[in-house]
Amino acid sequence: DEPIEQKLEVEKENTDERKKNFHELINLHSLYNNTVLLPPRFDLLYNLQYSIHTPPPLLKRELKLIFPKIRDNLESLLIVPTFQHSRVDLVCFGYEQNLERDRLLENFLD
Repeated sequence: DEPIEQKLEVEKENTDERKKNFHELINLHSLYNNTVLLPPRFDLLYNLQYSIHTPPPLLKRELKLIFPKIRDNLESLLIVPTFQHSRVDLVCFGYEQNLERDRLLENFLD
Protein backbone atom coordinates (compact mmCIF):
# COMPACT_ATOMS: atom_id res chain seq x y z
CA ASP A 1 0.00 0.00 0.00
CA GLU A 2 1.07 3.56 -0.75
CA PRO A 3 1.41 6.00 2.14
CA ILE A 4 -1.58 8.32 2.56
CA GLU A 5 0.56 11.38 1.72
CA GLN A 6 1.42 9.87 -1.66
CA LYS A 7 -2.24 9.00 -2.36
CA LEU A 8 -3.28 12.55 -1.47
CA GLU A 9 -0.62 14.00 -3.77
CA VAL A 10 -1.82 11.82 -6.67
CA GLU A 11 -5.43 12.87 -5.99
CA LYS A 12 -4.38 16.55 -5.92
CA GLU A 13 -2.59 16.15 -9.27
CA ASN A 14 -5.66 14.45 -10.77
CA THR A 15 -7.93 17.21 -9.46
CA ASP A 16 -5.64 19.92 -10.83
CA GLU A 17 -5.59 18.18 -14.22
CA ARG A 18 -9.41 17.91 -14.26
CA LYS A 19 -9.73 21.61 -13.40
CA LYS A 20 -7.29 22.51 -16.17
CA ASN A 21 -9.19 20.37 -18.70
CA PHE A 22 -12.49 21.92 -17.62
CA HIS A 23 -11.17 25.46 -18.05
CA GLU A 24 -9.76 24.60 -21.49
CA LEU A 25 -13.16 23.21 -22.50
CA ILE A 26 -14.96 26.33 -21.30
CA ASN A 27 -12.51 28.54 -23.16
CA LEU A 28 -13.00 26.58 -26.40
CA HIS A 29 -16.76 26.64 -25.94
CA SER A 30 -16.87 30.39 -25.46
CA LEU A 31 -14.51 30.93 -28.38
CA TYR A 32 -16.81 29.10 -30.80
CA ASN A 33 -20.25 29.85 -29.38
CA ASN A 34 -19.72 33.01 -27.33
CA THR A 35 -22.19 31.83 -24.69
CA VAL A 36 -20.24 32.45 -21.47
CA LEU A 37 -21.63 35.35 -19.47
CA LEU A 38 -19.75 34.57 -16.27
CA PRO A 39 -16.63 32.39 -16.46
CA PRO A 40 -16.19 29.58 -13.95
CA ARG A 41 -16.03 30.71 -10.33
CA PHE A 42 -15.39 28.66 -7.25
CA ASP A 43 -17.39 29.18 -4.05
CA LEU A 44 -15.17 28.13 -1.14
CA LEU A 45 -18.02 28.08 1.36
CA TYR A 46 -20.00 25.43 -0.53
CA ASN A 47 -17.10 23.86 -2.44
CA LEU A 48 -19.03 24.50 -5.65
CA GLN A 49 -17.90 25.65 -9.08
CA TYR A 50 -20.39 27.43 -11.32
CA SER A 51 -20.62 29.55 -14.46
CA ILE A 52 -23.42 31.32 -16.32
CA HIS A 53 -24.19 30.87 -20.02
CA THR A 54 -26.74 31.68 -22.64
CA PRO A 55 -27.93 28.55 -24.45
CA PRO A 56 -26.04 27.82 -27.67
CA PRO A 57 -28.10 27.60 -30.89
CA LEU A 58 -28.32 23.81 -30.95
CA LEU A 59 -29.59 23.68 -27.39
CA LYS A 60 -32.15 26.39 -28.14
CA ARG A 61 -33.48 24.27 -30.98
CA GLU A 62 -33.76 21.22 -28.72
CA LEU A 63 -35.43 23.24 -25.95
CA LYS A 64 -38.07 24.50 -28.38
CA LEU A 65 -38.91 20.90 -29.29
CA ILE A 66 -39.07 19.68 -25.70
CA PHE A 67 -40.75 22.76 -24.18
CA PRO A 68 -42.94 24.37 -26.87
CA LYS A 69 -44.23 27.05 -24.48
CA ILE A 70 -40.72 28.34 -23.83
CA ARG A 71 -40.33 29.83 -27.33
CA ASP A 72 -41.24 33.36 -26.22
CA ASN A 73 -38.88 33.37 -23.23
CA LEU A 74 -35.92 31.60 -24.80
CA GLU A 75 -33.87 34.79 -25.13
CA SER A 76 -33.97 35.38 -21.38
CA LEU A 77 -33.02 31.78 -20.49
CA LEU A 78 -29.73 31.27 -18.66
CA ILE A 79 -27.83 28.05 -18.03
CA VAL A 80 -25.92 27.64 -14.77
CA PRO A 81 -23.83 24.46 -14.76
CA THR A 82 -22.50 23.51 -11.35
CA PHE A 83 -19.67 21.19 -10.37
CA GLN A 84 -18.73 19.72 -7.02
CA HIS A 85 -15.77 17.55 -6.11
CA SER A 86 -16.86 14.10 -5.05
CA ARG A 87 -14.96 11.90 -2.63
CA VAL A 88 -15.71 8.71 -4.57
CA ASP A 89 -16.13 7.85 -8.25
CA LEU A 90 -19.82 8.46 -9.01
CA VAL A 91 -19.78 6.53 -12.29
CA CYS A 92 -20.18 3.34 -10.26
CA PHE A 93 -23.27 2.41 -8.29
CA GLY A 94 -23.25 1.28 -4.70
CA TYR A 95 -23.82 2.24 -1.10
CA GLU A 96 -20.84 4.63 -0.90
CA GLN A 97 -21.81 6.33 -4.14
CA ASN A 98 -25.41 6.79 -2.97
CA LEU A 99 -24.21 8.38 0.27
CA GLU A 100 -21.92 10.70 -1.69
CA ARG A 101 -24.71 11.68 -4.11
CA ASP A 102 -26.93 12.51 -1.12
CA ARG A 103 -24.14 14.57 0.49
CA LEU A 104 -23.54 16.53 -2.72
CA LEU A 105 -27.25 17.12 -3.24
CA GLU A 106 -27.67 18.43 0.31
CA ASN A 107 -24.65 20.69 -0.19
CA PHE A 108 -26.16 22.02 -3.42
CA LEU A 109 -29.56 22.64 -1.84
CA ASP A 110 -28.02 24.51 1.11
